[in-house]
Amino acid sequence: EYYQYKYQYYLYNNNYGFNYYYYLNQQYYYNLGRNLNSASATSSFGALYAAIGGGYSNSASGEYTVIAGGKSNNATGDSASIGGGSNNHAFGGNATIAGGAWNSATMAFTSVAGGMHNAASGEYATVGGGNGNTADSSSTTIAGGSNNYAFDSYATISGGISNYVSAYAAAIAGGSSNTASDDAQYAVIGGGYSNSVTAYAGTIAGGYANYASGYTSTIAGGHSNYASAYGSTISGGLSNAAYGRSAAIGGGSSNYVWASSATISGGSSNAVYAVYAA
Repeated sequence: EYYQYKYQYYLYNNNYGFNYYYYLNQQYYYNLGRNLNSASATSSFGALYAAIGGGYSNSASGEYTVIAGGKSNNATGDSASIGGGSNNHAFGGNATIAGGAWNSATMAFTSVAGGMHNAASGEYATVGGGNGNTADSSSTTIAGGSNNYAFDSYATISGGISNYVSAYAAAIAGGSSNTASDDAQYAVIGGGYSNSVTAYAGTIAGGYANYASGYTSTIAGGHSNYASAYGSTISGGLSNAAYGRSAAIGGGSSNYVWASSATISGGSSNAVYAVYAA
């Protein structure tokens, strides 16, 4: 008859640097440091290893997990790793947290480079740093900044504060309180404050409170401009609105284009209703 045996050694390291090994029903695990670190794992067969380099009160409980140091870090995903810092949690398989504090990488192949209170919770999601950022869908990326949220696949936020992307492959480079919402796939917001893109491939380069709701519409900058039609463009100015397909406004204030392919170069309180008018 053939029997397969399971072995486990649980390593406990106390404040005096003495290591204690307990036979619990599985493999070999290593703790190279001291001060209440623990390394353990579970598997039916084979030489599986968890390791802690040092620090205080760290726990590596997944197969092949590694914690280099720091305090109160926890690695439970298989092949997860934590470089250091404190109170970081790597729950996903092959998840990585380089450092920082109170960061979490909860899905497979997620990574957090540093910062505080950041979360990478979609597969292959990445947070570079900053504070309070959340990358919550597959292959999303937040490079830094504060309180930014990326909630659809391949969404990107480079930085800034309180920016929000919930559209596939949309991107916000920076600024504050900018939004690329659900239907704005491939949309881009360069920066500024409180700008919003709600349509496919819309673009806002910057400015304040601009709104691009037309398919492939573009607003270069300015304040409170509104591009709502397919291919409409506003270069800048204040409170301008392009409602016609492929309509264009160069600048100025309170200008309105209602007709397709019509243009207003600038000025104030102008309106065009005829197609191709300028």
